[in-house]
Amino acid sequence: MNVLVSVASSDYIKYFLPMIQSAIDEGKWDGDFCLIVKDDIEWEVEQELKSKGIHIFKASYLPENPTIHWYKIYLFDEYFKKWDWILYCDLDVLFLNPIELNLSERDKKLIYTKKDDLTFMEHFSIKESEEKQKIYKKYGNGDAIQTCFLLFHSSMIDSNYFEKLYDAYLYYYCKYKLNKNVWWDQSIFNIVFFKKWLDIGFEFIAINPIMNQLEWDLSKLNNPYMDTADYSNTTALHFFNFATPWDEKNLRFYPIWKKYNKKTIQ
Repeated sequence: MNVLVSVASSDYIKYFLPMIQSAIDEGKWDGDFCLIVKDDIEWEVEQELKSKGIHIFKASYLPENPTIHWYKIYLFDEYFKKWDWILYCDLDVLFLNPIELNLSERDKKLIYTKKDDLTFMEHFSIKESEEKQKIYKKYGNGDAIQTCFLLFHSSMIDSNYFEKLYDAYLYYYCKYKLNKNVWWDQSIFNIVFFKKWLDIGFEFIAINPIMNQLEWDLSKLNNPYMDTADYSNTTALHFFNFATPWDEKNLRFYPIWKKYNKKTIQ
């Protein structure tokens, strides 16, 4: 059995159910679902999710209590060894067509994700420092990954990736503050999985085409906008936190998200 996982802070848990509803209806997902939350989840909310068959992983607080993005490192906790393959996606994702992961063709020693538009070093603070120079000398400034989609076999957990991510978090985030933004967990994932990743597939879109359509002018998102891209061959679309499917101004996808949301609360 495989599992589809996401992470959510208490105020974003409500967006998890519409996302997984799209995985069921359009993605034809037949595996389990799991949500990683902080340990402060309300008991009533936890019980409601469990009543829907959703597994809940309550993560211990990380030092300095960072934003929820950093809690992706718990994907490599021993807890997830109960499944074969783990597919992670951010909450601002909708599944548009059947999920075909071609798992028999995947390497169990690699993580599958998407290449970011930013280079490796662009994931770190713009402020120059001795530690930043050490990163550049060791890793260069080549391709980097996004973490909105992650696919890996649970056998990777035995390679101590949780400890590696945790140590990288303590060193690069807590000690030296080298991540570019407080939510940029991608910095440590790029370090830990350097040259240990492959593209998950063109069917997964990490960079929302609407941004190119709007020429990356975020002010245009203040008014209603229509996404005109062709998604007939797209399995999953990542929207970004400033162009979410639950935004009423998203004329194409808000009605779809609203349908899934209504279905989950019935």
